[in-house]
Amino acid sequence: MDNNTFVVAGAGRIGSQYIAILSGGLPGAVLKGCYVPDPEEKERVAQTYGCKVFDNEAEYLDSSDVNAVILAAPSYTHEDMALRALAAGKHILLEKPLALDLQAARNIVETARAGDRLLMPSFPERFNPVYQRVKTLVSDGVLGEIVSLNCKRRTKSNHRPQWYWSKEKSGGVIWDLACHDMDLCRWILGQEVDSVAAAGKSVTDNSDALDNAFIHMSFERGPMASLEASWTLPPGFPAWGDVSMDVLGREGLLTVDTGLSQPIRLCGKGGARSFIHSVDYDRWQAVDVNRDGYLSTMLSAFSAAVSGTDPLPVTGIDGLKVVEIADAAHRALTEKRTVAIK
Repeated sequence: MDNNTFVVAGAGRIGSQYIAILSGGLPGAVLKGCYVPDPEEKERVAQTYGCKVFDNEAEYLDSSDVNAVILAAPSYTHEDMALRALAAGKHILLEKPLALDLQAARNIVETARAGDRLLMPSFPERFNPVYQRVKTLVSDGVLGEIVSLNCKRRTKSNHRPQWYWSKEKSGGVIWDLACHDMDLCRWILGQEVDSVAAAGKSVTDNSDALDNAFIHMSFERGPMASLEASWTLPPGFPAWGDVSMDVLGREGLLTVDTGLSQPIRLCGKGGARSFIHSVDYDRWQAVDVNRDGYLSTMLSAFSAAVSGTDPLPVTGIDGLKVVEIADAAHRALTEKRTVAIK
């Protein structure tokens, strides 16, 4: 096969985005079709994107014309669907979280390793130019030794399907939403989390899923991170979400807002790069970064790894580390104590 051939399993909000990108044309990648169990959704997807809709999993898993699956189905289906795809010899881009159980996530990672199949967790924020710039600034020492990160990720509740509101199906806001910032923090710092504390509550009617949480993470070499995750941003908020990150170093402060706008505001060491100017600590320098297209960039990176031209940019171990943090946060919340990660 000259091009990588993909099937998208799932056509919800994120699955539909993957289908749109691939059906619109992604160099080196061909969309062979999608798999949607719900009959009404099958019709919608077929009419909207004009792609083949498979009747069952076996139809595409048994096909030699498909070498990779983008698994964008609901979280509670991840383990079973991932293991079936890996057993069929397919490479997988798997939506976060890998699974809603630590042992299940380990099963997926080990099965991929044993079968020599690629397993890439979907952490699209790593491909967001804003956060890539943040990582570079931190790595270059512009802020000096990092003291703390403060992450806020609030989204609206009105676009979520019903399964999100069951803790058994979504895991709640810690597993579903906070995992973005869990991954970003360990990626930006290049360090692992060694302990976790958490607090949270649910305020949505007719739901048993946690929808608001605060998580505190301590890292192995000293930095701290505070994460806020919420599904209850008012529907009238004038953006898709309220998302920001502050990074405090001993010699500077960096802030980004990827909900309302895209600038990086920096107060730190000057002269390291052309877009950083020597500044006094009462003055900010804004850096505008374009956010468009980073889902396509992530898919292109996965496709390049499947082709063997580039290494896998995000690994199954990265996904497993986030599940370990989410599991520790859940235990910290229920047991009301700080939980160490070994």
